[in-house]
Amino acid sequence: MNVQQDDRVADVRGQVSAADGRRVLVISDHVLTSEAVAAALSDVGYRVRRMAARRHSLSMVDVQHQLTDFDPGVVLLLHEVADPAHVRAMRRLVSRFGDVAWFVLTSSKRGPVWGAGIDVGAATVMSMDSTVEELSRALSRAFARMPVMQEEARDRLHREWTDRPRAAVDLWDHLDRLTQRETEVLADLHRGRSVSEIAARAGLRSSTVRSHVKAILRKLDVPSQLTAVAIYQQAVETLVPRDDR
Repeated sequence: MNVQQDDRVADVRGQVSAADGRRVLVISDHVLTSEAVAAALSDVGYRVRRMAARRHSLSMVDVQHQLTDFDPGVVLLLHEVADPAHVRAMRRLVSRFGDVAWFVLTSSKRGPVWGAGIDVGAATVMSMDSTVEELSRALSRAFARMPVMQEEARDRLHREWTDRPRAAVDLWDHLDRLTQRETEVLADLHRGRSVSEIAARAGLRSSTVRSHVKAILRKLDVPSQLTAVAIYQQAVETLVPRDDR
């Protein structure tokens, strides 16, 4: 990913101050990836702390603790953003802790997923394929209190999210009725997992998961798990870049 050096860039929320000491918090559910990124950034002078995250979700309390204790200037989110559960978790984090600059790295193609991050104030969204040099240049701009992305690029990505068809917006509004945990359960149902499998993976009782399923059906106003999963699949399809539809 090329980060162009252009003064005609938009002011964004979450710019960092010189007092932040080049501290970067790396949040990831991929241990090896986060270790490699942390080591590479440490080699070029950044103070890095890693935070492990479980797939689909991040504890707001744990993130708040890390932000308070470490006081990073930038949070690097290496937490896969590929489906509605991921997107909702990312958007909740970035919007909740908007005083820090968020770098969202994703393997998803440029499109609605990228725009979803920009929409809630991420300093930048970058490809997982970005090199350390590209990432370091972007971080340098953030720590120099310079916007990381060009205004034109931000606006274009933002429109990928805001210009979705009315039906897609309504679909996401329906999903927004769910709690994050309920969204995670629905994502697992979409993957074909049974209630017992979901419970085991999440460390919950099967009865708790069944209660979540009942809440999902009630909030989405649908009669069955199959219909709820179909709605989730429709939401997945809205994340496909326009050129790939």
